[in-house]
Amino acid sequence: MLPVLAGVVLAVGGWRTLKRCLPMLLLVGLSIPVGQRIYARLIIAPETHTLSATRFVLDQLPGVEVELRGPDFHFTRGQQAGTIALGEPRRGATLAVAFLVIGVFVVFARIRPFWQVALMAMAAGPIVLLCNLLRLLSWGMVTIYGGADPTSAVPRGVAAVVSLAAAYALFALACGILSTLVIETEDDDDVFEQEEVARA
Repeated sequence: MLPVLAGVVLAVGGWRTLKRCLPMLLLVGLSIPVGQRIYARLIIAPETHTLSATRFVLDQLPGVEVELRGPDFHFTRGQQAGTIALGEPRRGATLAVAFLVIGVFVVFARIRPFWQVALMAMAAGPIVLLCNLLRLLSWGMVTIYGGADPTSAVPRGVAAVVSLAAAYALFALACGILSTLVIETEDDDDVFEQEEVARA
């Protein structure tokens, strides 16, 4: 589907229009669901490491002991004992696509040189994994310190908001750093137009 759409845009509008439509094509790509087997292969290893890292960090909290059993965390804090019930569908990168969509909007909010887009594409993976780790940590801390019931939707909702806000902040910070590293003397569009004039 994506090559066909890109080809139609290229045939109708040319390279410049295709360049402008790249964010929309990326969003279309992110909206296409992958099969269960492909999803499992892509996510099972990062998911395992994320759960282990979450357990390790939560276990460092003062007076808190956390144990990972299956997809859930079981914790004790003084006389309090409970479960951080992630459940199978929500333990991994369930918001990974949402994090990437935010990244697309932030990166393409202004015209950027190709090298900046390429660097942000390479940084997208680590940012998504970090945001998912923050999601699970937020979920755990709200459950532990807020005394939320394992079936409550509050920790899940708070964790989603925190991780989405973190994704926006991290992508914006990375783009801001890239923008300040190099002072561009010419706008990308001007360079592109000059090249087209030279070819004509």
